[in-house]
Amino acid sequence: MAWLIGAMWIMPANMGMPVFEWNAVTRSSFGAHLVFGLLLGLAYACIASMMGKRRTGSA
Repeated sequence: MAWLIGAMWIMPANMGMPVFEWNAVTRSSFGAHLVFGLLLGLAYACIASMMGKRRTGSA
């Protein structure tokens, strides 16, 4: 939900653009926010699984 609010409300408001208007700029911004969130989630999952394997291997 934070990605939607950031792409549709916070960023356009900071740039002086209309808020909650779906156009090419908001569409690309929302897509970039989604990709960033996906990559961040994947990185977190990989790091968490590596840390979990390392912890169980040394015990």
